[in-house]
Amino acid sequence: MAVLGSMVRTLSGDCGTVNIILSKATSLAVTPRAVATVVATVAEDNVSLRLSVGEGAGVHLVLAQLSPTTSLDIEVAAGATFVQSIVGTLPEHYRLTSIVRLRGEGANVHCQIAAVGRNEAEGELDITLDHQSPRTCGRITARRVQSDGSFSSLHAMLKIAPRAHGTDTYLSDKALLLGERARAVSVPSLEILADDVKASHGATIGRLSPDELFYLRSRGLPPASAHELLVRAFLAPALIGVPLEVVARLEHNLAAHAAQPA
Repeated sequence: MAVLGSMVRTLSGDCGTVNIILSKATSLAVTPRAVATVVATVAEDNVSLRLSVGEGAGVHLVLAQLSPTTSLDIEVAAGATFVQSIVGTLPEHYRLTSIVRLRGEGANVHCQIAAVGRNEAEGELDITLDHQSPRTCGRITARRVQSDGSFSSLHAMLKIAPRAHGTDTYLSDKALLLGERARAVSVPSLEILADDVKASHGATIGRLSPDELFYLRSRGLPPASAHELLVRAFLAPALIGVPLEVVARLEHNLAAHAAQPA
């Protein structure tokens, strides 16, 4: 497992898992056909990452920590697969901006968000998938848990350029409210300038199901354990492929903060 600092770096070949520390200006290039899982943490309050994914490469970027201001600018070349996972507890005040440009034909992108807001944390997540070439595929899967008096808004834009025929793109955003003061907003948007495309979105905001809680408690689970189990299941679709140690940290936080009766 390699650890990279904040200067410009290049990844090539089969890199396995690489840790990087984000600063105000971090740049990373992944060469064609390289394979890597990149786990990023932050070193400052205002960080940015420019990432170029080469043709035919396979990259999973895991942002395991957010700073108050985080900016991601990603370019994905032809035939490349890119997964972006934003995982963890949200800071007290935050704004994340992520733009992923599908520059090459056949590029495939999946953006995952598995975030937990607690106490009085509030902020905005702004995600854009910019389909610029034909036959690209994009997905956004967002699962947000808001407890206590926390608040988050998700602004998600699916853009399809005039030449991006054959694009297939979809947004799924779900927010789970734990507590009477928890709040969430979902703002999905579509900008379609091409024919012969598939583009859609779905968003829901709600609370834990009383029926599901009753079922688990009827099987002997105490209230806190039942809540925690349902919250874990809620987050699971946005944790595909995330390293186990990152998931373990999130689950530990859930056990301490999020698994409280609504």
